[in-house]
Amino acid sequence: MCGRGGADASGALEQAAEQAAVKIQALMRGNLARDKYKEIRDEEARRQCLNYYVLTGNYAEARGLGWDDWVVIEVDGGFALEPAQASLARRAPP
Repeated sequence: MCGRGGADASGALEQAAEQAAVKIQALMRGNLARDKYKEIRDEEARRQCLNYYVLTGNYAEARGLGWDDWVVIEVDGGFALEPAQASLARRAPP
């Protein structure tokens, strides 16, 4: 009877260890997913702020967010880069 009790305890320990490992893995997956979501959310907010600063001519703030003085423009159904000053001059009312 003593030998069987040890096997039961060993099985219970293995099961508890497996459950703990599964819980840790689930917590890690959740943490990674939240981190990725935060990165995407923060990058989108940065882009929105950057666009606002460029469109309002606040280049110092835009540069603080990583802007490099170039804007994307649509040309013949495609896209191209041009310096921001040229783009703004083209859009200015006559």
